[in-house]
Amino acid sequence: MTGGDQCTASNATEDRILFVDDDPDVQATFTRVAKGHGFKVDVAESGAAALRMAEHHAYPLVVTDLQMPELDGVSLIRQLHCNHPTTVFVIVTGVRDVHVPTDLQLRDQVSSIVTKPFEVKELVETLHRSLRLYRSRVQPEPASQGPDTILLVEDDDADADLVEAFLLGTPFRGKVRRENRLEKALK
Repeated sequence: MTGGDQCTASNATEDRILFVDDDPDVQATFTRVAKGHGFKVDVAESGAAALRMAEHHAYPLVVTDLQMPELDGVSLIRQLHCNHPTTVFVIVTGVRDVHVPTDLQLRDQVSSIVTKPFEVKELVETLHRSLRLYRSRVQPEPASQGPDTILLVEDDDADADLVEAFLLGTPFRGKVRRENRLEKALK
């Protein structure tokens, strides 16, 4: 991270993938598969190299090995996320029963875990899905035309008020219809 613990946002400008793995054979396989399916790929042989590359380019998608010397994949994700909060991460690992910490930052940033050796179809689908997730973060769906309505079923007025207050802070500009009983809401 640069600048201590302060985070600065930076958005990627193209669909380029950063692949981080310390095994040259895995690097070659990933690059061949990804490029063969139209993806642009940069390769880093370590977490430290990935951090240096990310100083010069904001990647929409970072695919990283979980277990690497010096800087593991989870630590890399935590460091990259600070300066690139919209980046989506995919973890690749040879570990079958992988345990990834489920803190909020990782849960929101890691879109998938793929096991090595890669199944080509799964890998390609994961890359496409992850890039779509990135695009949805930086270019939200345009607001729909016309009045949208949310049906809120809540029997506690304080909880219903809390939900409505939350919606005020979102792009939603439709109506909220409140019902306090499920039977009424179903009608």
